[in-house]
Amino acid sequence: MKQFYLLLIIFIIPFFCHGQKHSHSNIQRDSAIIFQGPPEYEASFPGGQDSLYKFIYKNLNFPDSIKNTDIKGKVFVDLEIDYSGKITQIRILKGLTQSIDDEIVRVVRLMPDWIPATIRKTRIESTHSLIIPIVMGSLKKKQENL
Repeated sequence: MKQFYLLLIIFIIPFFCHGQKHSHSNIQRDSAIIFQGPPEYEASFPGGQDSLYKFIYKNLNFPDSIKNTDIKGKVFVDLEIDYSGKITQIRILKGLTQSIDDEIVRVVRLMPDWIPATIRKTRIESTHSLIIPIVMGSLKKKQENL
């Protein structure tokens, strides 16, 4: 009986090993390197944060219909930045009004390529969050007088 099991094992094991080797050969492997954890260097706007906000406020052009309304608040925006620094997706997480949100998206689309995030000197895709303060109408005039 022991010999029967021994012979069975000797003949069956090579069959299963060959089957496993063959099935793995059909798997396509992605050549992308996967990193876990935060990037060593976050994606950044050329010239830094000051240049980023100067660019935003210089290019914002709200319609006259809302320029005179008393609106004050912050627009929260998420940007997806690819490994080449291009903004690939814009999401308004919390907006103020549809026209303000649309104008923010328009200005973000005008932005030049960013400096991409990196891990171990390898450019990676990343998400960057922006908070854009907005003050309009008589509230803006009061703020300027302070």
